[in-house]
Amino acid sequence: MDVGEITSLEHPLLKVSYEQLAKTFQTGQKMFESEMKGVLAKLGQIDPTNKMEAFTTLTKLQGQLVKLRAALAENLEAQAVLCKDSHTKSAYLLEATKDGARYRRERLDRILVDFFLREGFYETAKKLADSSGITYLVPFDVFATARAVEERLRMHDCTAALKWCKENSHRLAKLKSTFEFKVRLQEFVELVRRGQRSEAVAYSQKHFAAFADRHLADIRTAMALLVFPVDAVLAKYKPLLAADRWEALVQVFRNNVFRLYSLTAQSLFTITTQAGLSLLKTAACTQPDQHSIDCPACSEHLAPLAACVKATRRNNSVIVCRHLGTVMDDENPPMMLPNGHVYSRKAIAQLTQGEDVLCPLTGKLFPLSSVKRLFVA
Repeated sequence: MDVGEITSLEHPLLKVSYEQLAKTFQTGQKMFESEMKGVLAKLGQIDPTNKMEAFTTLTKLQGQLVKLRAALAENLEAQAVLCKDSHTKSAYLLEATKDGARYRRERLDRILVDFFLREGFYETAKKLADSSGITYLVPFDVFATARAVEERLRMHDCTAALKWCKENSHRLAKLKSTFEFKVRLQEFVELVRRGQRSEAVAYSQKHFAAFADRHLADIRTAMALLVFPVDAVLAKYKPLLAADRWEALVQVFRNNVFRLYSLTAQSLFTITTQAGLSLLKTAACTQPDQHSIDCPACSEHLAPLAACVKATRRNNSVIVCRHLGTVMDDENPPMMLPNGHVYSRKAIAQLTQGEDVLCPLTGKLFPLSSVKRLFVA
């Protein structure tokens, strides 16, 4: 594989490290600016005529600056680790151009690990990554953080979600994310649900103003909940009180995480499987009575994935025996029973019972002599 092909496939692999590095850098920058602003303000308030008070203030500021230096050193160390991580991943991709077989094998393992993480099988994902030696290529920390937030949301607790929004506020603003507003709205709804209407009003006054430009209509709809008793809300407003809103909030959060780190909305396992099914699916796969036992697109487990893709268009048709799932050609020609059903010669041999042939679809027996060979132009 060439570098261009690998780069197009592995953009998320490098993007995760970059986004983590950018977040760490911005955290350190904000910490430095905030602390220095406070230090400079206090320096400006020192009265040089009062030496004792000035000495006390300077001593406190010195301690504050020492703590800031330690925090910045820790932040710089974290940045160095992420830089090294990015370099390691880049070196891995360059090495992949020399050993394509190993790269494809490890990419398949990473696709499976990604699927397990998205489905919540964290221990399975960890064991597979460890056994394959690809742990350093998988963003376990991103999924671990997301898992913690999702668990709190499912417990109807928005604290972790709001903290995550604050930590990623700058990047979420670039994405024009609505997640923080949805979380604030849900907290407001819960206050109304518990009958704490005064607290709900105070909460809306404190938090909704920042979202009024983009979400005024939603805010007005939510405020209408204050007018009605919870058990007598009009049908228009009942969706706000639906129990499944928490799970919907989890999905919105998950989509924001994926967008933040340029990860695909669906797992790569699902995407690649559907890509393969799109090549195998034919018009017959949509007809229950024409399913083939050996067709992946017709199988019980893959049919739901195949339903989401279009059937492939074939200029040269391939005739497949519905009983054996094998291709019918000159060596295994199609044979037609008197009732019009067609099977391969090998299938007819299996279905023959003495001097008769059993049609597996209808259960009827026909004389073997009545079976006719078909010729396809």
